[in-house]
Amino acid sequence: MIDRHVIRVLRIQKMNLPRDCLHSIFWFLPPADLARVSNACRNWHRAVTLLRPQPHVERAFLFPTEIACEHARTSALLLHITHVRFAPFVFDTPSAIAMLQANRNVAYIDIREDALVKDDRVEKLARQITMQPMLCSLRMHLFCSDNSLASLVHAIRSTAITHLHWTNIQFQKRGFNGVCTQIFANMFSAMHTLCSVNLSQNDINYKQAQQLLCGLAQNPNLTHLDISSNNLGDICLLDVAKILTTCKQLTYLNLSDNLLISIRMLTDAIAKNPSLVHLEVSNNFLCESSFFAIAKALASNTHLQTLTISYIPAFMLSIKQLAHAIQSNESLTHLDFSGGFAFQHDDQHVLEAILFENKRLKKIIFE
Repeated sequence: MIDRHVIRVLRIQKMNLPRDCLHSIFWFLPPADLARVSNACRNWHRAVTLLRPQPHVERAFLFPTEIACEHARTSALLLHITHVRFAPFVFDTPSAIAMLQANRNVAYIDIREDALVKDDRVEKLARQITMQPMLCSLRMHLFCSDNSLASLVHAIRSTAITHLHWTNIQFQKRGFNGVCTQIFANMFSAMHTLCSVNLSQNDINYKQAQQLLCGLAQNPNLTHLDISSNNLGDICLLDVAKILTTCKQLTYLNLSDNLLISIRMLTDAIAKNPSLVHLEVSNNFLCESSFFAIAKALASNTHLQTLTISYIPAFMLSIKQLAHAIQSNESLTHLDFSGGFAFQHDDQHVLEAILFENKRLKKIIFE
């Protein structure tokens, strides 16, 4: 956000900047400040009235209150607001609803609610989602009942959303129940427009994960999958391997913090996947065979560019083999060993010596 002192200095000095310069400044102002700026002078009012978006500038407008929503609804900037973030207790207020109804160009909606959201509020959100023809990305930190969840998912299925990020679906360690899991599994199997799915931090157990992954495996357009910070366990890796095998466009996979011990079942799937470029398996309890498995996968995978894996000092031999595999790999550019134990000086020195000659590695993190 542009500092308000900059606007104050410009106003005091009465600088007659070119309109393009004013547009470049005003584009970064929130709606409430933009309304104040338009009353400063005739030149600024004209600049705000003719305001146009800046090329290659993408930003999310935060609406912390109803007043901000009302300012946006009456602002010249309204039709340029494509990325919307709502503070708690704002997304279903009359001003927010009026603002969304007046602007059918919204492509991104971000909602965060920490407490249980009542059914009537969720119903309002579902109606607004169906009324946004340009909506392609939905990010929610939202907990609601099974009945309202069904209506909200039905609304999402009626759109062409490509990016879905939903955390806190079931609140306070309650986890997915059978109804919730089935609703999402049906949506994933039917919505082939989804290319990015993030279900992190939802306390999904292995039985529920198997249903969800089975639905996701039927989507040939899936490119990003983040199921980190759940309770998958090794038993779900067969289903993850199936996704790697069937989803040929998958480029990003995050399995961190999932109580994984051995990922040997993913070795062949990682090696044969033609598009995977980012793999994250940090903050798990990986055994020594997992490091050997990743080393084997790297030996035949020529597309992986980013690898995030926890360091475990007890398995120095396998990590050395992994380092040699990284050194011989022709595609890997980013390596992250954080999320595990603290590196001992001798171990880090050995790994740095092994990886030192690899000119392709742009970034190595040891923490």
